[in-house]
Amino acid sequence: MNTRPGPRHLFQAFGVELEYMIVDRQSLNVLPISDWLLSQIGQHGVREVERGAVMWSNELAMHVIELKGNGPVSDMSTLTEPFMSNIRYINHVLSAKNACLMSGAVHPWMNPDADTQLWLFEDAPIYNALHRSFGCHGHGWFNLQSAHLNLPFANDEEFARLHAAIRLVLPIIPALAAASPFLDGRDTGVADARVNEYSQHCNRLPEAIGDVIPEPVRSESQYHDVILSPLYKALEKVDPAGILQYEWSNARGAIARFDRNTIEVRLIDVQEHPGMDNAVLGAVAAVIRLLCDQAQSDLEAMNAIANGQLRAILDATVQHAEKAFIHCTDYLRLLTGSDAPRSGARLWRDVLMRCNHFSGAVREQAEWIIEHGTLASRMRRQCGPVTRASLTKLARDLCRSLDAGTPIPGNRI
Repeated sequence: MNTRPGPRHLFQAFGVELEYMIVDRQSLNVLPISDWLLSQIGQHGVREVERGAVMWSNELAMHVIELKGNGPVSDMSTLTEPFMSNIRYINHVLSAKNACLMSGAVHPWMNPDADTQLWLFEDAPIYNALHRSFGCHGHGWFNLQSAHLNLPFANDEEFARLHAAIRLVLPIIPALAAASPFLDGRDTGVADARVNEYSQHCNRLPEAIGDVIPEPVRSESQYHDVILSPLYKALEKVDPAGILQYEWSNARGAIARFDRNTIEVRLIDVQEHPGMDNAVLGAVAAVIRLLCDQAQSDLEAMNAIANGQLRAILDATVQHAEKAFIHCTDYLRLLTGSDAPRSGARLWRDVLMRCNHFSGAVREQAEWIIEHGTLASRMRRQCGPVTRASLTKLARDLCRSLDAGTPIPGNRI
């Protein structure tokens, strides 16, 4: 069994990362000024700075800024206020450029090929290598804002249970977190356009993303054999200098980071403000924890659910979010103890009823989302008939919601 010195055990800590767009306050078009923003509390060209409990960092596109907890925390809810205070401070700083932050998982009308600038400073060779190797074009690279959840494991036994649990939760995340119905100035007909675009962004190198759902594995060595080694071999053809030969080149919906003994969940759309993000992240973590405990006896059955079955469920929730209909009996039995088909919203309600480690305000907010609809559904109701004017009003509502810490309203389902 592989064990590194001093690792954190399952659910002893959590890491949270949230991404936001920088936009012009009047036009609400994206503004590629993350380098200037970071320079206001750090040196020009530095890609990461600390401000109390939160760190700011760059992303591939210069109109995106990432906020993350400055180290793991034992309770995600403690990050809500530091995230909110940093968002308001950033908005204060950005006011000098007549700019502000906007929430939501995609920008509803930007042209990613015309409106995007690549990060040009520290670690720029990595981004240039990504661009050369993958052909970074389109929404799948430049118009995606997500919330990442990092969960620790201490050894191979914990890794096996955590990985198996995460595989089962990934397909239903859009049924709770979908927040991206609009692209290119139109309703895509897809509730989670971000995940839909993400699932196709590595088509040039399929080994990087597989089926989005990671293959079932039970140890670090098996993970290297099944996932990382084929990826690194494929990368040699497009990246002979080896710049991208790292675990983070794996683009599946959840990736193992053995360099820090965590698994990073990537399929969560960023919500309208950090309180809602922490509700979604808390619900996802609670169900993963439930299944981790269950994996002590059901690990084989959990890993026996084929990637194709899980991907079919993911495709349904990406398309329809909480209204997706899920009928895979083996899957439903593992999550709820019952094989009765049900909607995504009903499945989240049923499985959260089994979770003992989920309470307080974050549970109430998660239940509010289940009751009133995903952000994608609430954005559609808020927007009404899609025009540039209605999308602009919605974008302005997202900016206000983010700064105020208030939800986009919804009707009961």
